[in-house]
Formats: sequence, C-alpha cells, structure tokens
Amino acid sequence: MLLFLLRNLRLKHYSTRKLFYNKYLYKVSFYNELNGIFRTDFQKKGTMSYAREKLDALTENYRNSKPMEMPIFRTFKQINEETYLDARFLYAALLRSKQEYRVRVESFNRISVFSNDEKFIDKIANGLRTKPVEIHKPDNTVRKELLRNANTIVSPTPVYWPIKITLGKNRRDYSGLAKWAEANPDKVKIGEVALAALASHGYVSGYYLFVKTENVLDLINIMIGDNIRRIDRVVYKADLDKY
Repeated sequence: MLLFLLRNLRLKHYSTRKLFYNKYLYKVSFYNELNGIFRTDFQKKGTMSYAREKLDALTENYRNSKPMEMPIFRTFKQINEETYLDARFLYAALLRSKQEYRVRVESFNRISVFSNDEKFIDKIANGLRTKPVEIHKPDNTVRKELLRNANTIVSPTPVYWPIKITLGKNRRDYSGLAKWAEANPDKVKIGEVALAALASHGYVSGYYLFVKTENVLDLINIMIGDNIRRIDRVVYKADLDKY
C-alpha cells in the first residue's frame, strides 16, 4: 500500500488536450541524463542499436562495480545508478513493444514517449525510478472527439477564439497581415513576437494566431493561404460533456 501511494505521488497526471504529432493520445515524460542515446536518428532503422551500444558499455562497468561514465565533448559525465537503471528499463520497454510509438529527446535531459497504447505508457510511467514522471491521458469524451477530428484542441475554459491557424515555413512579405491584425483586435488574436515576425518579413514557421469566425478564416486564407501549416478547431470541454 505504501509503495502504491509513493508511486502515485511521483506521477503527475495531465489531460490530453490535442493529439500529439497529430496521431497519439498518450504521453509520458521524465528526465534522464542518458536521454541522448535514444535519439531516433542515432539508431539503425527499425532497431535500438545506438542505445544498446551505449548501455552495454555502461553495463560492463556496473556489473564490475566501476564508475559509469559517458563522454561529453572533451570530458566525461558520471552516471548514477538510478539514471542507468531507468535508461536500461526504458530500452527494454521500447524494444519489446509491439505497438507503434514515438520518442522525442528534448533539452535539459528530458525525454518523452508517445503512443496510442495506454498500457504501454502506464508500464513506462510505473516502472521508472525517476521523480517526477508526467503522464498525459484523455478522458473518454475527449478521446472520442480527438479520434473523430485530429485537428481539435480541447480547452478547459470557455472558448472565445475557436479557430487556431499555425503558420508554415515560407518567407515573404506578410506586413499587410501584420497591419491588418493590429487594426482588428476584435477579429484576430496574435502574440507580440509572432506579430513582429510577420511585420519584419521574418521567419514565421510555428507561430500561430486565433480568429473568431469562418469569414475571418477565409480572409486570412486569401492573404497568406500559401503559408498555413494547419488549422485547428478549439472546443470547450464542458460542451463536449453535454453530449
């Protein structure tokens, strides 16, 4: 019972609000100094070869009670037992999984695993020694909505800007849109950094704006339709619960 309580104290639960990578319902995230060995582009296609190579080297030292080290630039980083055991556990879980998943290696030693297999995500979250572990799941209502329409974002608060437009990689003069957005704050919502990028002919990929109506969306399409990466519909969670 005590082990169960301690395990749940270190799990931080969050509600999935949109599909990860436009595909996955579930996500588990944690920190591990060996996260870099799981980079997908380091592995041979369809294998975990790079991760295995690095873990095998650490395992030899671990079994012989020698210090475990990883080369970092021109020096070495000491790897503690918890970090090593969690990395080995993750490697085994990924290797044995029969379900599709995706791994994302992030900055500050953070690593995330995405999947549509809830049991697989739970297995990783519950098997780690690391604290804390974040786990993202949708409830049944949200799950149905996300599977029905992948381009959906579920908001826990009432929605005043129901359409989100994410910009693409093209670079050209978008100063006209910037001026229009500044003059029409009742029709469009955009952050200061994104607005400045539009106004200065800068790199706008990944920036986004919100609009209120389909008519405004049509107007934005006319102005920058060649550089819209995706369009998402934002829905209020309480409205979904009514149905």
